[in-house]
Amino acid sequence: MPVHQFFVEMKNASRKLHRGGFHGFWGKVTRTNVWNGLRLFNGAPAPSLGFEISDPLVTQIVKRYNLSDISDVVGRYAIFLGYPRLTQNASFMMDVPDIGHFAMLPKRDET
Repeated sequence: MPVHQFFVEMKNASRKLHRGGFHGFWGKVTRTNVWNGLRLFNGAPAPSLGFEISDPLVTQIVKRYNLSDISDVVGRYAIFLGYPRLTQNASFMMDVPDIGHFAMLPKRDET
């Protein structure tokens, strides 16, 4: 797959084009919340792609990026790698399985 098709800006994620395939989604993280024990980034309102991160991975991200809290990711540019899917409730979501599937620009590099 060509790089320009592999990497997709979050706001351009498509249920039709990107579901089930391995992709990198990049862009500014605009919101976060906790639902059913998972930390969610972006997502609602539909049809936006959301990213699910477990508590152990949240801890790793906070440590790696020297954050005071995981909510410090909001407003920063990040990339999430994985396989988007539709949930039973038809939400467009992607699990982030490990620290190697997430990266974030340092605050000083964002313009």
